[in-house]
Amino acid sequence: MSETTLLKVINSHCVCVSHDHRYAYFEEYSFTERTNFTNNGCYLCNNQLNNFESIKWYCPEFTSYNKHSLPIEKKIIALTIFSDGTSPFYLPNELIMLIFDMCVYTTKCNQIKKITTNLVNHAKTCRPCAKTLVAINSKLSCPTHLIPRKQRLENYFQSYHA
Repeated sequence: MSETTLLKVINSHCVCVSHDHRYAYFEEYSFTERTNFTNNGCYLCNNQLNNFESIKWYCPEFTSYNKHSLPIEKKIIALTIFSDGTSPFYLPNELIMLIFDMCVYTTKCNQIKKITTNLVNHAKTCRPCAKTLVAINSKLSCPTHLIPRKQRLENYFQSYHA
């Protein structure tokens, strides 16, 4: 998934908590944070940064499915063992391929540690996930992105007195 697609999805969906679609205010970021974002980008600019091991959370309503298969190194070892015609472990190639196909499995997980389009769609209806997503957008994204961020207090009052 490209970063542009994720940015478009985040901008096109309003989450179910109060927020503003805005750039970050200068006061929201320290000099160190601004410099870090300038050098490395954020999870929207740099897809390699879209893995939040330190801020993972769980939602019983959100389910992701992770597909697992044998790593290539293990497949090579198995091929080496099973393809040797002189070995007592010899198997025909068709049987080896069938074994590799059966070694693929899927796990179900409620842990969130990466922002995906499925999570953004889920946050439209899930308040706890929406709060976390807006907080991540507010603190862990480049100041130059126009995205849903925490609503500033003066903006909150202006919307009711206008």
